[in-house]
Amino acid sequence: MTTLRTVPQIARGARTFATQAALQRTPLHSFHVQRGAKMVEFCGYDMPVQYKEGVLTEHLACRQKAAIFDVSHMGQLHVEGKDRIAFMESLCVADISAATDGKSQLSVLTNGEGWHYRRSDCDSHS
Repeated sequence: MTTLRTVPQIARGARTFATQAALQRTPLHSFHVQRGAKMVEFCGYDMPVQYKEGVLTEHLACRQKAAIFDVSHMGQLHVEGKDRIAFMESLCVADISAATDGKSQLSVLTNGEGWHYRRSDCDSHS
């Protein structure tokens, strides 16, 4: 039997409120801190929300040059069972069998007709 569950901290888009000492850090955490980012708690992670130059400067830099968005804190799932790879490959467009232990793979979930899957009752912004 294959089971799918979200990592408890971010289950169904719910925010958790952890103490500063217990916050997780993304691989780019020190990059943000060194550049003076204002860091806040988001879903159990210490995340940047703004840099000292301000939102307009950030926006213009993104539009004129390039931007990086750290997604390592998003969409974490844990899938168990002997058919877990086939199960996940039936849901998303990624080649799950090519993933290595301890690494993540960004993809999208689809329904039976190939459309992106979304449930409005799980949308924390609705």
